[in-house]
Amino acid sequence: MGLSLDVQNRHQRGLCVFSAGPRLLVSRLSRLVLLAVVEAHFQGVDFWRTDEYRSCVPPLRADVGRALAGSPERCARGPDA
Repeated sequence: MGLSLDVQNRHQRGLCVFSAGPRLLVSRLSRLVLLAVVEAHFQGVDFWRTDEYRSCVPPLRADVGRALAGSPERCARGPDA
């Protein structure tokens, strides 16, 4: 299983992801927003957000979450779902 993003209209310019071994750094407009370290054998991720962090994915509405409970589609929804 993996993550795939289909960006059709980029509203927030300057989002960059850098990686070095198990470490990830996400910046927006040259400002650090997220640091992450992937644990050995890919068994988890520790991450730290800065005050600059703003999610680019809208939150899942409670009614949609309840409707998708137990369905694999709950993890593969688009922003219009």
